[in-house]
Formats: sequence, C-alpha cells, structure tokens
Amino acid sequence: MAVKVGVNTPSVQVTRGGSVLLPCSFRTTAAINRLNIIWTVSPLLRPNQPLQVISYEQGQIVESLSEYLGRVTFANQPSQDASIVLNHSRESDTGTYQCTVTNPPDGATPNIGLLGLTVLVPPSSPTCFSDGPGEEGGSVRLRCWVKEGIPTPRIRWEKIPPGSQPLISTQDGYSHLQVTPSSGCSIFRLLHL
Repeated sequence: MAVKVGVNTPSVQVTRGGSVLLPCSFRTTAAINRLNIIWTVSPLLRPNQPLQVISYEQGQIVESLSEYLGRVTFANQPSQDASIVLNHSRESDTGTYQCTVTNPPDGATPNIGLLGLTVLVPPSSPTCFSDGPGEEGGSVRLRCWVKEGIPTPRIRWEKIPPGSQPLISTQDGYSHLQVTPSSGCSIFRLLHL
C-alpha cells in the first residue's frame, strides 16, 4: 500500500504581510515512527532553484535555514496532518509548493501534493504628470504609472464633465486622480483599479 496525499485546492492567495494555510493531508496504514514530511517551494522568480520550507523527520520538526526560518509552522500535529501555516508573507513567497510524504514500509515512493501560492500586493498610489503647453487646440500628454501591485493594476482614463472640481483622494483600495492641465482644457480622471 502507498501513502495517500491530498491537497484540497490547487491554489491559494494571501495579501502581502498576512498568514495563509497551505493544506496537505495524508493517509497511511503503517505505524508513523518513520514518517517524513518535506515541504519545498519552486519560487515564481527562481523556478529552477527550489528551497526547503520545513520538514518533519521521524518525530522532529526541522526548520529550514532559508528565508522561511521562523515564518512557517505545522498547522496541526504533523503525525496527523501535513498542512503548514506561512506567516508574514512576502512577494517572493509566490510559487509552487510541494508536500512530500513518505512512511516506510507503506510504499517505497513518496506521495506528493502540489499547491500554488500567490502573494497579492496592494497597488501603490499612481505617479502622474502632464506634458505640453495646454493651450486650446494644442496637445497635452497625461502620464501615470503604478510602481507595484499584484495582480498588475489597470489604469483607465475618463473625461469628466466641465465644472467639476479636480481632487486627489483614495478610498476602498481605489486611487482617484483628477488632472486639470490648464484653463479651457478638458479635465480627466484616472481610475486606478
């Protein structure tokens, strides 16, 4: 008989700085005195350089000496469940996590569960400026960009009605910027979604 490993979801998400449960369950028919659980990750930015995250080797929890040190714990008693909790998540934690469970003599080959993790990064406030004289009939270039955000933020420009007051505000995760190039020109609003 072989160890049966289960991951109840193909992927999970967490906002940067938060904690997330990476689920991995297993079933075995053998005694657990030789149980081994190894969690590794293939980071999105370095997929060919997998890192060990944490392991459980014959009754002992072994923390990785990598960037995961002190940030990962087993969610339950490792002898009953292989799920882990990742705390203080970082953008670099995004990747494919692998839960490998072996329990000799219950099958010679390890059983593996794969799970994708995406660390979401709230969008930064947009940086905007205008280029050009802003004279009637002339051209003005309005430029904006966002330094960070995962998923990649979308930027949409809208023309707003004449007589509206320009303002800069932020609410509920959306940045609104109204730009008035000069008198007699149209006013535009940037919606940072």
